[in-house]
Amino acid sequence: MKKLALTVLYCCWLGSLVAAYQYGDYVRVNEDSLSVINSGSLTLNFISNISVWDTMIVQVTDAAGGVRSNTMAIAGQTVDIGTYLQGDSLKFFLSGQPGTTINSHFWASGWDSAARDYEYLHFGGNYGQWGQFYTSSIFQLEGSSAPFGQPLPGLIPTLLLSGVGISLTFIRKKTAA
Repeated sequence: MKKLALTVLYCCWLGSLVAAYQYGDYVRVNEDSLSVINSGSLTLNFISNISVWDTMIVQVTDAAGGVRSNTMAIAGQTVDIGTYLQGDSLKFFLSGQPGTTINSHFWASGWDSAARDYEYLHFGGNYGQWGQFYTSSIFQLEGSSAPFGQPLPGLIPTLLLSGVGISLTFIRKKTAA
């Protein structure tokens, strides 16, 4: 009886562990934009120095084709760019004393074999009169799942395993009595 209870608890714990690690990737890198593949709140942690820039403008094109812009102040090396939905396309523009970037380019570097993904993302753009100057920045992206939408995929199996375990416990008690 104790073995069954411990097994059920272990399965529940294992199921919740699997669910917790299924939301690692938030964007796909395109040449001129980032495509959001999992809804969530996104934060950019810049590796390169971005102190000459005052603001970051994120141009968002949603799945229906609507376009909007969000402007964030740059204070330090971390910029919380907000919450985005699956299907959104993001372009970045920097603005500050040197001018405002007029285009947006993205690429990735630093293959991490264990994570099977790139470690760094790069953003670059032209600025200045006629776009004769170019800037690029290196950053890592962090995300957290949006607090709405479907439950975690591991939640349903965890609940099913818990229900089966409890049912088996009661059935055994009845047959033993």
